[in-house]
Amino acid sequence: LLASDTVPFVLDEIMDHEKVYNEALEVVKGGVVKIDHFENIYRLPLKFEGVPNWRQATGFNVFGSGQPSFSGLLSVIKFYKHEKNLKNIIWVNMRSEPVLYANNMSFAPRNPSNLNENISVEGLSVSDVEMLQEFLIEDQRQRTREANNIFTYHKDTYALVPEDRRDIVLQEKCDDPYKNINTVNYTFSLAQNENEFEVMFSRLPVNDERVPNLEDFDRLSSLLYSNLGPLTAVHFNCQMGKGRTTTGMVLACLIQSKMLKKPIKYKEEENQDGTLLHGNYQAIVKLLKLLPDGRTMKMEMDAIIDACSHMQNLRTCIWETHENYCKEVEKDGTSSSRAAFWKMLGVNFIERYFYLICFNAFVTESSQTAFRDTFVYWCERNQAILDILGTRKSGYLSSFNWV
Repeated sequence: LLASDTVPFVLDEIMDHEKVYNEALEVVKGGVVKIDHFENIYRLPLKFEGVPNWRQATGFNVFGSGQPSFSGLLSVIKFYKHEKNLKNIIWVNMRSEPVLYANNMSFAPRNPSNLNENISVEGLSVSDVEMLQEFLIEDQRQRTREANNIFTYHKDTYALVPEDRRDIVLQEKCDDPYKNINTVNYTFSLAQNENEFEVMFSRLPVNDERVPNLEDFDRLSSLLYSNLGPLTAVHFNCQMGKGRTTTGMVLACLIQSKMLKKPIKYKEEENQDGTLLHGNYQAIVKLLKLLPDGRTMKMEMDAIIDACSHMQNLRTCIWETHENYCKEVEKDGTSSSRAAFWKMLGVNFIERYFYLICFNAFVTESSQTAFRDTFVYWCERNQAILDILGTRKSGYLSSFNWV
């Protein structure tokens, strides 16, 4: 179920599942993979070699990073075990695209006609993604073996706007493709066995910079409620460790706070009405009026967002997309692809922010009943609240213009 679509949800109105899966399969069969570690991927001070943008949420055993190399993964697990003295890890991969490991590094498929962006596989289940991964692994093993054990891959130079990125084709020796090319799931099981440390690997597939599907909010709530202990690390990753990872960290910190009845300290003076930099857009202001104790729900969420803001502060970056959009419009007009890129991100961010505040209201209620309710059901019975935001086809979200 898509957060941006009206409930009750009808599957054939959301998307053609088979069409999406087959299109993704064709991309996988195209044989193009790109290394996750693009140029300039490290934005935070290096903590572990091969683990881009590792950080810890302030006040929580909640961590995030980009997709680690295999050696980097081993280093992080050892750190949690020996330095943090934690007992186990819940590791949540937030990527919707299939992932493979070859010669220590991670890779994902790319569409040959759009090499500079991750493929979009919106609406596919975890099992769908893992089936695509199996196809990807076998295809890459065969291609590598037929090329005399030469593994071919692509690499990005970095630029904020995808069309400004430059693609580089590289090759390296892969002596035994059937041993050295593996799925991300198998790679994590190897890391667990090598460290003799419990790593509960889970997948929460989210497309780049988008809000999770409603069922995935519930999956994460159930996962943490059932397995979270005082000495448990919760680690999220996506490719770079920026948008999707930060969303996961925010959700985990919120759930943990409500489960443990840990008060969330917030600064009320930062939430002045009408201040867009503080997230008070029209849809958000209307939302707070309808939600029980809506103002507190927003201030608590803002405090959690701030605790996880090492790479991205969702509240403030909504306005930052507006500033970048205006710069591009001034140069090239509203029809420019760069202006459209920033407009799309603005829509993605306001949608995500809206649903995170709603999720806080849900978690606040459900933490009193051991999460017997679901966020999906909460959304169904609060349709009037969701109507404030609308969808990408109609309503506020469809014509979002930073007001």
